Amino acid sequence: MDDVVKLVQYFRRLPDYAPYNRVRGLLYPGEPPVSTVVEASRFSPGDEVLVEVEATMYLPRH
Repeated sequence: MDDVVKLVQYFRRLPDYAPYNRVRGLLYPGEPPVSTVVEASRFSPGDEVLVEVEATMYLPRH
């Protein structure tokens, strides 16, 4: 998780962001990655999906 530099979080219901953010704080106790939050009306494959998270990682070449 240390290599994640950006998160884009898509929510069906924006009020769900608060509990999600508490959990995210457990995964990133220091400085969290840059973050964008978007409210979306629907997701594929169906209405049972409530949150989608896209993570961008930086992996340096050694």
